[in-house]
Amino acid sequence: TELWSAPTTLRVVLDEFTQPLGKMMNLQVGDTLIMNATPDSKAHLMCGDIHLTHGQVGRIGQKVAMRIEAPITNAAKKRVLEAR
Repeated sequence: TELWSAPTTLRVVLDEFTQPLGKMMNLQVGDTLIMNATPDSKAHLMCGDIHLTHGQVGRIGQKVAMRIEAPITNAAKKRVLEAR
């Protein structure tokens, strides 16, 4: 059906953290943000605000990749379909 062919935007989130608003508003080109993530941290695959699954970020050739480490739950699938 057309629903299964609909383009869907996915995001891979490595880390989320809070910073004071003033610091964020004063970010300059070349500034470095230090995150809580480590090279072994799991990344989260998101569709909008819906967490689909998690996995390990790595590289294939010159591309960044994510290896899925858990299936997408039926509850997450249902939320995605309801959001459409």
